[in-house]
Amino acid sequence: MSSLTGSTISSTYQSLLKIDGNNTLSATLRNITDGVGNITPISMSTTLLNISTAFKLSSYGTGTRIGTATYNLAVDATGNVIEVLGGGGGGGTTINPTNNILPVRSNATTFIDSFLENGSTYLKTTYLGGYKGIGLEFTNNLYVFGDFDATNNSTFLQIDDFNQIIQTYNGSAKGLKLDFANRIYSLGDYNGITNNTFIKVDDLSERVQINANDTIVFSGTNLQEGGLLTYTEKNIKVIAPDGNNYYIPLYS
Repeated sequence: MSSLTGSTISSTYQSLLKIDGNNTLSATLRNITDGVGNITPISMSTTLLNISTAFKLSSYGTGTRIGTATYNLAVDATGNVIEVLGGGGGGGTTINPTNNILPVRSNATTFIDSFLENGSTYLKTTYLGGYKGIGLEFTNNLYVFGDFDATNNSTFLQIDDFNQIIQTYNGSAKGLKLDFANRIYSLGDYNGITNNTFIKVDDLSERVQINANDTIVFSGTNLQEGGLLTYTEKNIKVIAPDGNNYYIPLYS
């Protein structure tokens, strides 16, 4: 850097920075100019420093950072990732403009991820390197809760608002399926993954299906007594659409 020592004012004033209008520093934000009035991207007041264009800071570690090694705002060496870090555990936020990722971190492996992928908008939580917890896919109206990325046992609940279906999974679809669009409600192994034991209520067809390869058990104190029937065992009472009562005897 050249020294002003021995230089005259007339030969150096053009390269000096000053406050626009030859004013003194005050509460009013004013441009910083060179000696001949060229406006820089910097403006100042007694309370504010404004930089109106891109700027670069000296760096330490990887990329460019503002703050300390523990608490800082950083841009990585490639310029693709922006981080806001707080504490030694890696908490904060990492913005990846290249991949459109915006997570909020608790630490390096637990964070909420919001990003665009293949034209869809997602909000996901992750733990220990795998997605689990909550996954919200707004474009396709698909919402999941649990281990939806098969990090452990792939047990999760899925709400498919587009197709109006609520469904549970344990590696595959099983347990519960509520198909509101078709008014079909299933409980059990309705997809035949293991023993194909399930109950299905088809409200549209007014049909109840019970599927089991072994005994179907009805129990409870409210099973109907035989009453006027000639036997004294208990019965299942069926009320038909015409209002008539029918009894299925249960023999012990």
